[in-house]
Amino acid sequence: MQPKPVIVLIEDDADSRKNVCLLLEIEGYVVRSAPDGVTGLQLLFEVPAPDLVLCDLMLPGLDGFGVLEAVRRNPAIGHLPFLILTARTDRASQRQGMNLGADDFLTKPFSAEELLNAVASRLRRHQGAPPPSGLDPEEAKRFLLLSERERQVLIRIGQGLSSREIGEALGISPKTEQGHRAHIMLKLSLHNAQAIATFAARAGLLG
Repeated sequence: MQPKPVIVLIEDDADSRKNVCLLLEIEGYVVRSAPDGVTGLQLLFEVPAPDLVLCDLMLPGLDGFGVLEAVRRNPAIGHLPFLILTARTDRASQRQGMNLGADDFLTKPFSAEELLNAVASRLRRHQGAPPPSGLDPEEAKRFLLLSERERQVLIRIGQGLSSREIGEALGISPKTEQGHRAHIMLKLSLHNAQAIATFAARAGLLG
């Protein structure tokens, strides 16, 4: 029997921490949680070794950027997928996180589906799921940064759907669709919908 994936959650808000832990445990994950960055870092070295880190950005003492930097500097845990949870939506914060080695951002408030999709996507990447053919090595690396929902939006942009049509197809609000679109452009270093559509076509995602 394959062991359950272990997730470390670092979140200072007690209610949020409890709710996310419950959601992940119902889904079959093993969760270890901490209310601050220093304690969270300690959990990363416990046995069994974790498979993924979920970390709030605004934490007492050592913040999420500090935790991420410490993780990436340590060879024993530097490979771990790292998802940042944040209420901040400014591009400067997201770019800083990406530069430090974050795998993804989840903007609060996020839905249960968004959380579970992001976790599943990161775990698949960690386990070696291959990117689509048709991309050069750098593009393939960037593609693997996309969450499952962002890939769904990417495909529909490639199909020529409008923001409204994408929102209706995926059951998300226009604001959420725009957020996914912004994340796609940031992660893939693309600047408009036409470039996204071209990328999707070259990746062979349009069937």
